[in-house]
Amino acid sequence: MIEGLSLEEAENFVNNSQDAIVYEEAIEPILLKIIERFDSHSVTIAGLLNFDQLLLDFCIGNLKKLEASLKTNHEVNITSIHLLPTSTIRNLEMIKENNSFKPQFQKVYSQSLVLLVSYFTSILKEMFVSSVNFLTLFDSHFALKIQSKVKFEFRKLAENNFDLRGKLGDIIIDKESYSFQDMKSSKEAFNKYFNFEISRNKDQDIIIMGQALRHAIVHNSEVVDSKFLNQTRDCQLENHYELNDEIVLEKKDVINIQVSMKKFLLEMKNELITKLRNDH
Repeated sequence: MIEGLSLEEAENFVNNSQDAIVYEEAIEPILLKIIERFDSHSVTIAGLLNFDQLLLDFCIGNLKKLEASLKTNHEVNITSIHLLPTSTIRNLEMIKENNSFKPQFQKVYSQSLVLLVSYFTSILKEMFVSSVNFLTLFDSHFALKIQSKVKFEFRKLAENNFDLRGKLGDIIIDKESYSFQDMKSSKEAFNKYFNFEISRNKDQDIIIMGQALRHAIVHNSEVVDSKFLNQTRDCQLENHYELNDEIVLEKKDVINIQVSMKKFLLEMKNELITKLRNDH
């Protein structure tokens, strides 16, 4: 299946026309749907980043309803204003205005980044696999252009019914051990199999920083290590870290990385479609 179409339906869709634009029309919605999943994941991240604010809004809103109810309910005769939740509401509003819960929620920002990088990794992998599988289904010459040698057992062939169309992407991922957990290897994979290169820019530097931060958070107790410094050595960014620095993230740091990831995914989508247009 390719995004809702059976193999036969997808093949018929493309084979019904000799116009190369059909290939672009067929693959673009597939890639856009993959990117939409990243958007959905980003909503989850936003919920985590703003959990304290959402919680405060919920409490303040319900206390205000309670206060209004107590003031207008004639069956409840409150003679002292101190028995109303007015002061509690004001205290909570001040906590929200001053972002007083930030120290307690600081760890949430780090864990949100870890989750964001994991989502980005899975989306990049899905874009690669879907693009390879699409082209092997509808371009008989694509597989012949691949220069790398991928070895596999006859058992693997049997598991795929000796038909590698639409499955070559998964086999490449398995045999090449592509993880898509860093920008260098991710770009090398797309360059090797689709023959295009996206020029290095600030967004990629931000993503690389995010991936390095994820490594340090997960594997080095949120402290900068030598791998982090090596990974970010060529990044041209304002944030500067030294060995053994403690990683303390702000909400805006996670949001900036998410924005750069979305821009990169859209750029990858456009490059894939341009490559397809030029090759057909």
